[in-house]
Amino acid sequence: MRNYHVYILAAGCRTGLEVGASASLIQRVWHLRRQGEQTSGMCPARRLVWCECWQSAEQALMRERELQRWPQEWLCTLVENENPLWLDLYPDLLKRTNVA
Repeated sequence: MRNYHVYILAAGCRTGLEVGASASLIQRVWHLRRQGEQTSGMCPARRLVWCECWQSAEQALMRERELQRWPQEWLCTLVENENPLWLDLYPDLLKRTNVA
């Protein structure tokens, strides 16, 4: 069974939030980080600070759309409930999936 993820990336603590969904979270975050290194201008969101898993693409997309309508303060509260220090969760994700 395939899992789908809804995630929040952040450029900094409580700044530059980006909500997305992906069937391949590791590859998606890697791509966004790589893309951010190659572009100039605005600081891209680079740290994975929150994610949740869904069993269907439809559920994940509905949740993504819901979160995209939330005010930034609500998103910050969502992140801080699980990740109060706004740590980058990507390295731990790599370790858990034995990709590193």
